[in-house]
Amino acid sequence: MKKIIVLISFLFAVTVLLSCKSGPQGYAPTPVAPVKYKTVYIDMVYDPIMLITHDEKLGVVGDLQSRMAGMGFGISTSPDRADMVLTVTIDELSLVRRNDRLMARGTFGLVKDAASLVYTASFVDSRTFDEITSRKGTLRTTKYFPSKEKIKEQFFSEMKEEIVEFIYESKVF
Repeated sequence: MKKIIVLISFLFAVTVLLSCKSGPQGYAPTPVAPVKYKTVYIDMVYDPIMLITHDEKLGVVGDLQSRMAGMGFGISTSPDRADMVLTVTIDELSLVRRNDRLMARGTFGLVKDAASLVYTASFVDSRTFDEITSRKGTLRTTKYFPSKEKIKEQFFSEMKEEIVEFIYESKVF
């Protein structure tokens, strides 16, 4: 009987040791690393009443894509394949010598022959749809130019410069 108890104890001890290989090491959760954003999808949202053409949209998006590619970001052609989405929304664009009815409604506070642009740029994590960091941009310039194209060109170039500068200053990226 004594031999059976010793044998059973020995088998029990061996079984416990074999079944608990990770017992002495313990459990350590996986390290949590900060999210690294590598690819970006850029979109521009505007109302057609602002007289922004599709070609101008493609020009702004294309220029932002080339600048962000120069910073080391990959550029995605769809929001599903990107780590984050940059959405630039043109909230207000008041140009010189527009239709009188539109001018009276949309240019409150502007002097004659002045123009303004108000935009919002926001970065959204494409997996969680949470806003990473936002840039509530208010670019108001009251300048007169002989043509609407030159005004748009200046506004869009200043807007792109501000967005790129914001990315450089941000600690998130």
